[in-house]
Amino acid sequence: MSIEDIFNLIDEDDAVLFLKSLIQINSVNPPGNEKRVAEVIRDRLEKAGLKAELHTFEMDRTNLFVEMIHNKQVKNSKSLVLSGHLDTVPTGNTKWESDPWSAFQKDGRLYGRGSSDMKSGVAAMVLALECIHRSGIKLKGNLAFLGTAGEEVDGRGARSVTKEGIIENATAMVIGEPTNNEVLIAHKGVLWLEVTISGKTAHAGWPENGINAISAMHQFVNQLEKMTLPDHEILGKSTINLGIVNGGVAPNMVADHCKLTLDIRLVPGQERDGILHQTKALLNELSNHMKITYEIKVLNDMLPVSTSKDNPFIKISANTLQMIFNKKPAFGGANYYSDGSIFTIKNRDIPILIFGPGNPDMAHQPNEWVDVENFIASIHYYVALAVKYLEEAE
Repeated sequence: MSIEDIFNLIDEDDAVLFLKSLIQINSVNPPGNEKRVAEVIRDRLEKAGLKAELHTFEMDRTNLFVEMIHNKQVKNSKSLVLSGHLDTVPTGNTKWESDPWSAFQKDGRLYGRGSSDMKSGVAAMVLALECIHRSGIKLKGNLAFLGTAGEEVDGRGARSVTKEGIIENATAMVIGEPTNNEVLIAHKGVLWLEVTISGKTAHAGWPENGINAISAMHQFVNQLEKMTLPDHEILGKSTINLGIVNGGVAPNMVADHCKLTLDIRLVPGQERDGILHQTKALLNELSNHMKITYEIKVLNDMLPVSTSKDNPFIKISANTLQMIFNKKPAFGGANYYSDGSIFTIKNRDIPILIFGPGNPDMAHQPNEWVDVENFIASIHYYVALAVKYLEEAE
C-alpha cells in the first residue's frame, strides 16, 4: 500500500470534529484533569481497533499509551514514539473574543485554549496512528502514541512514564509542540532557582545597625547580570530572567530577608551544576562582604534537547518535509522546553524531532488558534514520517 492510499483514509471533517472534542475539555494545569482528554482519545482508538492504556498516577492525572507492535520478537527493531501533552495553561485574565472552550471555527482557524499548544498536535498524531492501523499496512518496526499529563507545570506525567519504563525501547521520538509545521531539532532547557538572602532587621533611622537583604540581593543581581553566558549555533544565547522578587517587612525597617526566583534558559553543553557553582560563588563572596546568609532551592530542572541534522532519523524527517510541503527544513530550535527534556534523562542519544501544526506565537496567548489546513497537513506528515522511518514490511 502506498502512502497516498493511507492519506485517502483521512476524513478531514471528522478530524476537525475530533480536535474540537479535545479543545472543548478544560484540562487547564493546575489542576490538570487530563484524564478526561485521555478517555476521549482511548474511546476513539478502541473504535478503530486499537487498545490504549491509561496510566493514572494521581487523581484525574492520567497518561495514555498505545502501541502498534509488528516486530515484538525482532531484536533491535525500530520504535517510533509520537508524543504530546494533554494539559493546557490557564486562559489568563484578558477577556477572550469567544469562549475558550467552544472550539469556535472561523476563516480557516479553530479557536480555543490548547488549539495550538498542543491539542492539534495530539489529535494529528492520534489520527495518523489510526489511519495507519486502518490501512492494514505492515511496518518493520513499532509505532506508538504517548499522551502525557502535567507538562505545562512540572512534567510529572513524563517523569512517571520514564520511571515506569514505558518508552524505554524507543529509537526515535516526535514531540508535537507548536512549530507551524517546521522541523525543529533543538530546544532550550530550564533551571528555576529560588534564592533567599537573610540579613538582620533594624530601625530605618539607624540602618547601619542592620544588614539589608534587599540591598544584598541588588548587589547579587548586578553581578549575576555580568555573568558570561554560552551561545548555541541554533538556539542562540542562554538567558537569565528575574521572575519574582519579594522581601522586607515595612518601610521603616531594614529588610532582613529577600527572595528572588530566576528562570535560566539552558543551551546544549551548559550544565546545571556549573550554573549552581557560579551562583553559589557570587553569594559566598557577598556573604563574606555583607555577612548575609543564603539558601538556594531548585524549583525546576529541564535538560536542553538537541539532535544533529545529520542524524538518520532527522534526515528522514527533512525528506518527509520536502515530500509533504515541498520545502527544505530550516533545522531550527525553540526557546521553550518540552517533555523531551525528561525523556532524554535516561537516553541522551535518542533523536528527538519537534514538529506540530500549532502556531508558536499563539501558545499561552488569549484567543489562541490553529490553522485548520496546517492541522490536516500535519496528519499527512506524521503518517509519511512513520512509514518512511519504520518501512513497510515485505
